[in-house]
Amino acid sequence: MKRYREAFDPIEVPDDMAARILARAERTPRTASQPHRRFTSVLVAACLLLAVGLTAMGALLSASREPGVQLVNPYADMADLEELQKELPFVLQLPGELPAGYVLDRCSVVAGTLAQLVFGDGTAEICYRMAEGEQDISGDYNQYERTYEQRAGDVTLTLKSSQDLVRLATWSGDGYSFSLSFSEGIDEQTALAIVKSVR
Repeated sequence: MKRYREAFDPIEVPDDMAARILARAERTPRTASQPHRRFTSVLVAACLLLAVGLTAMGALLSASREPGVQLVNPYADMADLEELQKELPFVLQLPGELPAGYVLDRCSVVAGTLAQLVFGDGTAEICYRMAEGEQDISGDYNQYERTYEQRAGDVTLTLKSSQDLVRLATWSGDGYSFSLSFSEGIDEQTALAIVKSVR
């Protein structure tokens, strides 16, 4: 067994793998011709594992040093609504009614296809999104206490709420998807009024 242990000294393999190989070697009955063959098999397997690991590590290191590889931010901030509209492939519809004190803080285009406007009153924010298609574009994957449907004018909304306050409203119509998310939650009637005011 000493020779098996010495064979592993210069080779780095996970401890559990080395233990399994050594334990199996100790259990296997040996004949005069087996020790050399088994030692060679173990050594070859360990060398292959080491070679594969070093190759993968080298590939990762060289990829991280590539000068042309970089992450792209899908958000493009716009100076104002006029600039935002120029970047969109559709005519932007906006909420005409917001709670008192809320003003446009910032607007952006996400991945060139989705409009995002954030309104704030100094403590809370309302995030409004619009895009072509009929899917959930909110980007909000939180779990809420209650999910239900409600009518607002001629659209059916999906509302998500916690502690009796609406946190998210999503809907679609005429080939577009919309969402409103409320950082502090808002009462249902106010949420419905905002949705009805979108033109």
